[in-house]
Amino acid sequence: MSRKAPNTKATVPRRSLFDSLPGHDNENLYCRRQDLSNEASVETFFVNRMLHDLNYKDSQIQPKKSIAELTVSLGGAKTVNYKPDYALTFRKKPRWILDAKATDEKLEPWIPQCSGYCLGLNQTFEKENPVQYFVLTNGLATKVYRWDHKEPVLELSFSDFSVANPKYEKLRGLLAASSLAAPEPV
Repeated sequence: MSRKAPNTKATVPRRSLFDSLPGHDNENLYCRRQDLSNEASVETFFVNRMLHDLNYKDSQIQPKKSIAELTVSLGGAKTVNYKPDYALTFRKKPRWILDAKATDEKLEPWIPQCSGYCLGLNQTFEKENPVQYFVLTNGLATKVYRWDHKEPVLELSFSDFSVANPKYEKLRGLLAASSLAAPEPV
């Protein structure tokens, strides 16, 4: 009698519309709120599951250790060396970056670094700006920005990551692997 090998690929559980009813705000599609605290837990229990849910293959996800550090401007003569936690690619070109923070960290101070990093990446390509967005998240708040804007195009709270939530569906429309086919022309 032959035995089937167990499926070892992690899956994101699909929940129902009932999950958005009162009493379910301590859990979303990816994790429980109490599982999030430091940056590592946000990456492990929230970000990695979100990237899987957005249908990214492992080959399209560049973690921090494989990303180049760039010198980015903070305004005036002030610069800092910086690299985000993830770069998401399509056809070997970066399309958006993500920086995760601990749940008690504010996201706004990181806007200049992320935007500057996107600018630096886009400057390495002629006649196109392949990096279209950057995302900042602490697991409790997630903000999506156009690479060259300081105001977010989308803001989600922890509980917005639920089936049929309009903000969650907009996030999927903007950042899912299937949405990144064409780079932005210069």
